[in-house]
Formats: sequence, C-alpha cells, structure tokens
Amino acid sequence: MAQIVIGTTPTIIYKFSIVDPQDFIAAELTIKNKNSILLKKELTDATIGEDSIAWTLTQEETLGLGTGS
Repeated sequence: MAQIVIGTTPTIIYKFSIVDPQDFIAAELTIKNKNSILLKKELTDATIGEDSIAWTLTQEETLGLGTGS
C-alpha cells in the first residue's frame, strides 16, 4: 500500500496494459480509512494518458486526510 505525505501535492497514477483508459466513461479514485471515505475524485478530475489515468491531489486535500489510523 502506498503512503501519501500530508501537505504535499502527489499524483496518483494507474497504468493499464490491457484496456485503453481513453475509452473509459467513468472512473473514481477513493481514499478511505477503516471507517470512512476520506477523499473521492471522479474521472473529470483526472488526466487521461495513452495507458494511464492520473489524479493530482491538492495540498488542501492531503491536509484533510489527517495522520491516518
């Protein structure tokens, strides 16, 4: 499992080898802890590449994640 450094602006990238992400009509990035969803981003928030989808989180979004549990 990857870790996100609070207060940074990371880019989360998913690479695909079989499907073409440019054909997707829906995709969602969800970050959660054991009890609740902390952050949800839709396909409209993503950058779609030839073989990947990338979401860049803002500093405000990572600060809202807290220190984790």
